[in-house]
Amino acid sequence: MIIEFDGYGINEYVAGQCVSITKLKRMYLNVKHEGISNGGVIDLFCVRHNYDRIPCSFCKDFISEIVINLDTDYIYLPNSISLSLSFAFVYRTFLPST
Repeated sequence: MIIEFDGYGINEYVAGQCVSITKLKRMYLNVKHEGISNGGVIDLFCVRHNYDRIPCSFCKDFISEIVINLDTDYIYLPNSISLSLSFAFVYRTFLPST
């Protein structure tokens, strides 16, 4: 499972075992409540839960399976592909033909 940590000035990727969103939220909040910086949260998350950071040189080639927003603590599935497909469907369906 590839997880993207996104926040102000931070965009890091980690890889590790596949878990449910519920379990991932518990794992993240357990680390977040330590009162450390966002960068420290990622380091501690990796150490406690046996995840590995993906080097920045490889990050441009990855698409995360799940995103954790460090500023809002919101955990979500990225949907950029489905969003663009939905827009194309709406565009073709509801615009009048010329």
